Amino acid sequence: MKNNEIMQLHAVFFGKVQGVFLRHHIKLYADEIGVVGGVRNLDNGSVELIAQGDLNSLNLLLENILQKPGKGHIDRVEKAFKKTLSQYNDFSIWL
Repeated sequence: MKNNEIMQLHAVFFGKVQGVFLRHHIKLYADEIGVVGGVRNLDNGSVELIAQGDLNSLNLLLENILQKPGKGHIDRVEKAFKKTLSQYNDFSIWL
């Protein structure tokens, strides 16, 4: 796997993650790093992230989220990386 190869990160965050501006913080980090995709609340109280970029950028995004989750608290994250074609033009908060 090459460092500049486009990858997709799918992550679901559990804990106190809704109603605490986590999605807003994730968008700020994603825009700053330059990854594309989106983030949304799920009905079970978790937050889902789909992000695309090079592996280093995706790892940096994940590190920022885990270290600085805004006013929230992440108890657990389920994550998976896979090779992908770029499907997004920007980073959005999905409703």
